[in-house]
Amino acid sequence: MIKEKAYAKINIYLKVLGKRSDGYHDLETLMVPINIYDELEFTDYDYDIIESSINIKDNIMFKAIRYLKETYNIKKCVKIVLDKNIPLCGGLGGGSADLCATLRGLNKLWNLNLSINELADIALKFGSDTLFCMFNKPAIVRGRGDIIEFVSYPKKDIYVFKPRFEALTKDVFALYKETDIGENELEMALIRLYPDIYEFKMYYESQGLKLHLTGSGSSYYSFDMKDFNSNYDNLELKTETLE
Repeated sequence: MIKEKAYAKINIYLKVLGKRSDGYHDLETLMVPINIYDELEFTDYDYDIIESSINIKDNIMFKAIRYLKETYNIKKCVKIVLDKNIPLCGGLGGGSADLCATLRGLNKLWNLNLSINELADIALKFGSDTLFCMFNKPAIVRGRGDIIEFVSYPKKDIYVFKPRFEALTKDVFALYKETDIGENELEMALIRLYPDIYEFKMYYESQGLKLHLTGSGSSYYSFDMKDFNSNYDNLELKTETLE
């Protein structure tokens, strides 16, 4: 059995630099892995199957399985057991992290002997956060996620807050305006999509916490560690960044 961890990430800042001819947006963002992770177990099986602790429609991990089997003429099959801890649609990179962990795990299970850079090139075919999630190191990421510059970032304690809203990246980008500014330039688009997000943020900030949006949302995080009471139905995770 092979085991892999798929780490979540946060965006310390995020700038939208413009829309590309291929439909993606050029971004610049500082991304940091955090100690929230999904756990994956890989074993040989009679057919390809993913058993997940929560239902995930069109799980991107199947794309990684198919790509490796078709590209490297693999006749074996795999059973992946996914213990899902990263919230869905939260801007924490869970789908990308799972895809990268799948590539790493299958590389070991099937003895493909691909380097981390070769795996990163494959991962980039499937999304904008995947290059970062393959390496799990603090980095400034540019373009559509294909340009990465590793940087130092101090280890910090954080809280992660996941409101009840699930934000799809494409829906948030559809409401983005070039005049939007801020440390995360997608925040205003998220609030247009879900106006109650603003109330959610203001509630926590009234408790003395400074909240920062990660990705296109809907999760926020704070470096301020304070005791408070919450009347929101959300996930509160005390965690830490990874150096």
